[in-house]
Amino acid sequence: MTRVAAIMIEDNRVAVIEREKDGQRYYVFPGGHVESNEQLVDAVKREIIEELGIEVDVIRLAVILKRSQNYEYYFLVKYVKGEFGTGCGNEMTSYSVNNLFKPIWVDIDSISTIPVIPTIISTFVLNSHFNGWSANILLLEHV
Repeated sequence: MTRVAAIMIEDNRVAVIEREKDGQRYYVFPGGHVESNEQLVDAVKREIIEELGIEVDVIRLAVILKRSQNYEYYFLVKYVKGEFGTGCGNEMTSYSVNNLFKPIWVDIDSISTIPVIPTIISTFVLNSHFNGWSANILLLEHV
């Protein structure tokens, strides 16, 4: 299974999806599964429209996360147009009290103090933001 996600940072804030499921609150970078015959860049743009309600330009692939036999591709993106928080994908409109999907901005500093998963990616984002983004695509493995 292949997944894409977006890293969008503006004014020292990063866009995340606040999740609450079965009483557990956590945060994820916006994104989702790549559909069959879909290009990775097209998939991340589609997911951002569905989850955040905005259009983005994809700057570049920043990091690939390998989890078992699955891969997740994290792209740096830049806001183009639209109203943040107006996503209309299935997950954004079918939540309940026990299953929350809420797009929010969080201060970049706070991603080390709130449960952003996967942690290896939130740490990478924080370090890269303050120390500079590598020109190379980083490959990380989640164990």
